[in-house]
Amino acid sequence: MSFPAIIPDTQAKRFKFLNDHSLYEGMAFEGHFYKLLRVYGGGDRAKAFERGCELSTQGRVVISTHDSQVYSLWIDVRMPLAAFPVLDLSAQNPIQEASVA
Repeated sequence: MSFPAIIPDTQAKRFKFLNDHSLYEGMAFEGHFYKLLRVYGGGDRAKAFERGCELSTQGRVVISTHDSQVYSLWIDVRMPLAAFPVLDLSAQNPIQEASVA
């Protein structure tokens, strides 16, 4: 099983980016760029880790950030999405829809 990297949120360099007329949350870490996939409440750490492992096993480059209240899953934006048809990123987590699940 593959495991996602887990880093403190303070090590992530956050930014916003526009894609297909939607604004998204992005993050840079160690020369890679990531798109926010999902935010989990602090009590859902196991769910965040499990989902990160599932995506890593599928070949996705995944990183998880954490602070005292939430865990966030991020995926590398430079991997071709066509290789992962099950994961539709076009409508997930634009800024206006972001929420803690």
